[in-house]
Amino acid sequence: MINFDGIYFFRLDDKGCLFDAMRFFEDGKVVYVGLNLEKPYKNMSRLAKTIEPWFNREYVNSGGYSIQENKITFTIYFERGMIIDYEGVLHDDKLLLRWRENVNANFKIMEEEYFFVQF
Repeated sequence: MINFDGIYFFRLDDKGCLFDAMRFFEDGKVVYVGLNLEKPYKNMSRLAKTIEPWFNREYVNSGGYSIQENKITFTIYFERGMIIDYEGVLHDDKLLLRWRENVNANFKIMEEEYFFVQF
């Protein structure tokens, strides 16, 4: 089951400064925010509370998701025209996602593990 009361994070660097972050809403909307922090964040719960206002319903990098059993699929439409398709599996407080980016007809497929942090 997907969690709605927090944010799913993927750490992009080992310094704790770059993250992908997603929030899922009960009505089927998902919002994506890329974070480039000036300093490492060790308290992820505090970070989730700090950035919660960024994940509003009108945020431009967003899309819709669907869940069947423990499988999730969604697409994020980005402000600059990029589209990324995600598919994955829900495991407790983790999302194991595979995503495909299509930029100028060049496909890139990645697999990542997102961890959930409650507000």
